[in-house]
Amino acid sequence: PHLGLPAEEAAAQGAATIPVPLRDVDRAIVDDEQDGFVRLHHRRGRIVGATIVGPAAGETIALVAYGMRDGRSPADFSSVVFPYPTIGLALRQAGDAYRPASLTPAARRGRDYYFRAVGAR
Repeated sequence: PHLGLPAEEAAAQGAATIPVPLRDVDRAIVDDEQDGFVRLHHRRGRIVGATIVGPAAGETIALVAYGMRDGRSPADFSSVVFPYPTIGLALRQAGDAYRPASLTPAARRGRDYYFRAVGAR
């Protein structure tokens, strides 16, 4: 299923896409249903669309609809506790992928400085 802006229209409006192939989702691996993907489109920290192809796509996209209605960011999926293993974890993976990309340059420098200092110990 698809929700919100399609990929082409989202890109034309300056949105970025976070793809999560189901081959990277544990539930899909366990069920041997790795053909499919989750694509989350976002613009300026707001979810503007999504396409999900694969098992449980209808149930999973309902979570995206909820997030879109409330003006959520992809990062918000990072803090959701999903049952393990479920296809819904692909949304968490999308949120996890979004988080580092959303850092400001100053925050990125601070993070890099911290991990260099910790790694030197």
